[in-house]
Amino acid sequence: MAATLAFAVALSAALFFHGTHLTAFAYSLAALVAGLGAGLALRHARGIEIPRSALVIALTLFWAWIGLSILWSEVPYASAINFWWVGALPLAFWLYTLAPDRERAWRGAGAAALAIGLALAGYGLWQTFADHLPPRSLFLNPNSYAAFLNLILLTAAGRWLVAAARGRAGVVRYAWAAAVAALAFGVALVLGRGLGRGATLTLAIGLAVLLLAARRVGLRATATALALTVAGAFVAANLLLHGGVAERLETLFNPASAGAGRFVIWSGAWRMYLTHPWFGTGLGTFWLAWPPFRNPADASGGFYAHNDYLQIAIETGVVGVTLLAAVLAATLARFRAAWRARVDPAQAVELASLFAALVAVAAHSFLTFNLYILPID
Repeated sequence: MAATLAFAVALSAALFFHGTHLTAFAYSLAALVAGLGAGLALRHARGIEIPRSALVIALTLFWAWIGLSILWSEVPYASAINFWWVGALPLAFWLYTLAPDRERAWRGAGAAALAIGLALAGYGLWQTFADHLPPRSLFLNPNSYAAFLNLILLTAAGRWLVAAARGRAGVVRYAWAAAVAALAFGVALVLGRGLGRGATLTLAIGLAVLLLAARRVGLRATATALALTVAGAFVAANLLLHGGVAERLETLFNPASAGAGRFVIWSGAWRMYLTHPWFGTGLGTFWLAWPPFRNPADASGGFYAHNDYLQIAIETGVVGVTLLAAVLAATLARFRAAWRARVDPAQAVELASLFAALVAVAAHSFLTFNLYILPID
C-alpha cells in the first residue's frame, strides 16, 4: 500500500514539474523517498535481501556515476538538481524492488497510472476540440505527452490480453479495449496536429513487439482486435482532423526532411561531446554549454540534444552512456530469460506489454528527451 501511494503521489506531482516548479519536484521526490523508506522499514523485520541481477547492478552504477559527475561538473548546482531529476528512474526502480508486496504494488501503481493517463487523454481531447490547441495536456511538449500516453497504452493493451488469456467476462475485456482506444486516440490527435511522428513510430514498434508475443502464445484473435482498435483510433482522429493524421504520416516516408531539424542539432551536439568525451560537462549542463556549438539553423529551444543517449554522453561522458546502454542490455536479457521461463499465456503477454512499453520509450529517446521528463522517468 505504501509503495502504491508513494507512486501515485510522485507521478501526480511530477506532472506539474516543467523544470522550474521546484515545489512539485520536491513533492514528487519526497513521495518516492518516503515510499522507499517505508518499504525498507517494513522489510527490516524479515530481513532485507538485495537482488544481484545485472539490471540492478547496471542501474545502480548508472545512478552512482551521475551522482559522481557533480564533482567535476562545470555547474555543480545544476548537476545536483538533475541527479535527482534523472535519478528518479533508479529511485522508482528501488521503490518497487524493495516493496514488501511487489505484486500488490504493481497492481496499485498500474491502476493509478491508467486513471491518470485517461484523465490526461481527456484533457488533451478538450484542448484539441474545445480550445483548438495542439493537445499536450499538462505537459509543455506535445511529444512528451504522446510518449507518456504510449507507456500507459501498451501496458493497458497487455491487461486486455491478460483478460482474454484468463477468460474474463466480456465486459472486462471491453473496458480494457475502450481504455486502449482512448489512449491511442490521444496519441493520434498529437500526430494530427502536426507533431508526434516519433511517438507514433515508436508506438508502432512497441505494439509490434506485443502483437508478436500475443500471437506466439495463441491469442491471435485478441491480438487482431488490439491492432484494429489502435488503427481505428487513428482513422477516427484522421476523420475528425480532416486528414491531418494521414498527412503527417506521409512525412515519415521522407526521413531526410522529417529529421532535418534533429540532424542540425546532432551535428553540433557531437562536436560538443568531443570536447569532453571521458567525463562530460556535468549532468544537466547541456543547455548552458550549448551556445558555442549551436548552428544558426537550429530552431529548437536549445535545452536538449533531442537524443537522450547523445545528451547523456555529453553530460556524463563515455562511462555514463555505456552504463545507460548496459541498463538497456540487461533489461533485454532479463526479458528473454523471463519469457523462456513463462508459465502461462497471461503471464507471457503481461511481461511482453511491459517490455514493449520500455522498447517504445527507449526507441523514442533517440529522437527526444524522455529521460529529462519526470513523469516518464
